[in-house]
Amino acid sequence: MAPPYPAPPLAGALGLHLWRESVLAAVHALTMDGACLPSGAGASRKAAMASTPTLLAPEALQSFLSQHTEWKHEGGMIRRTFEAPSFLAGITFVEKVAQAAEKADHHPDIDIRWRKVTLALVTHDAGGLTARDTALAAEADRLFSEVVRAQ
Repeated sequence: MAPPYPAPPLAGALGLHLWRESVLAAVHALTMDGACLPSGAGASRKAAMASTPTLLAPEALQSFLSQHTEWKHEGGMIRRTFEAPSFLAGITFVEKVAQAAEKADHHPDIDIRWRKVTLALVTHDAGGLTARDTALAAEADRLFSEVVRAQ
C-alpha cells in the first residue's frame, strides 16, 4: 500500500529534506485549522490561539506570591514543591491536578520524586505568566489541602 503522501521528488539529501519540510508544513497547517483534530477540537484551538492571554502585571504576581508563600518565581515561571504524607497521596494529588489542568486546558510541568511533587507553571503561548498560571496554582493549593485532609 502506498503512503498517503507523495514520495520525495528529488534524489539525495536535499530532495529528502525538502520533501520532509513540505510534509511537516502540510501536517502543521491541517492541525492548526482543525482538519485533523477530533470533532470540535479545531474550534477550541482556533479560539485559544485567537485570544492570547495577557501577561500578568508584576504587581499581580507579587500579590499572588504574598498570598501563596510556598510558590516561587523562578526562571520565568512559578514553581512549588508539595510534600505529600505518602507516595500514594502524592499520586492522588497529581491525578487531581491533571483533572483540573484538563478542565482549564492549561497543563503544568509535573515532577514526581517519591512523596515530593513539583509543579511549574507558565503560559508558553503568551511568553510568560498569566492569570491562568496563578489560578491553576491556587487550585493546586486547594487540591493538596483536600488530599492531605483525606489521609
